[in-house]
Amino acid sequence: MLDQTAGSRQNPHMISSARRFFSASIAIGLLLGGVALGVPGKGKEAAKNPPSENVEQVFQQRNARTLAILDADFPRDHEALLAAARALRHADLTLDQKLERLFAMMSDTRKRYAERLRFAPGPQHRLMMGVLGAFMAEVDRVAGSEVCTAFAQDGTGALFQSGVASQFSAAIDVQSAAYFAAVVAAIENPEIHPPVLEADWSAVFAQMARDGHPLSYVESIAGGSPDDPALCSALSAMFRSAALMPGAPGERFRADFAPKLAGY
Repeated sequence: MLDQTAGSRQNPHMISSARRFFSASIAIGLLLGGVALGVPGKGKEAAKNPPSENVEQVFQQRNARTLAILDADFPRDHEALLAAARALRHADLTLDQKLERLFAMMSDTRKRYAERLRFAPGPQHRLMMGVLGAFMAEVDRVAGSEVCTAFAQDGTGALFQSGVASQFSAAIDVQSAAYFAAVVAAIENPEIHPPVLEADWSAVFAQMARDGHPLSYVESIAGGSPDDPALCSALSAMFRSAALMPGAPGERFRADFAPKLAGY
């Protein structure tokens, strides 16, 4: 275990590696969230579903929280998603392939508002990061480290590609609703947050130590290897620690990260 001062002794190269890893992996996640999800037929969810399943109804049920926010605050986006669901009603695709395409559209919608999130109030940043950390922990527990690592690197699209998205439909909706709620708050009550500092990463790693997480988690984050079975656990721990972290370093870290979460 790291002691409480470990963050201040972190190797600067390790911190820089962690930041580079996140820049690359988040970019890949956003790309896959908006592009690769439009390619049907991959993963276990490609199995045919009974024709009686209504894609519009299932989509609205699985995304009830998110759609309620869109209906109230972004009605054009809400109608566009429902129109897309109606258009897919008779498409020669499985239900899961249709839902996959609708998720791709939802991801594109999130990306359009991503930069707004820099100005969301602090509580919304905390909520977004905490929800994502809990989401990752649940994927790790239920689907295993391989799927969770793909999720951590590539975004929620990896859950569709792995054929397990239906198991996490409630968590996907909660994460997406937290995202759009933060966008609404950023528009209605914008806040200016100072830019993130290199030292803020050290502070987050120190917070992880205080929360009882091992030094190896910091090494996993810095390495960012898709072959590291501990990577998803490490990222989940980082998000959960950062979500509750007090003080200016936590505020800056969360505000900097918020726009990068559109793919989850």
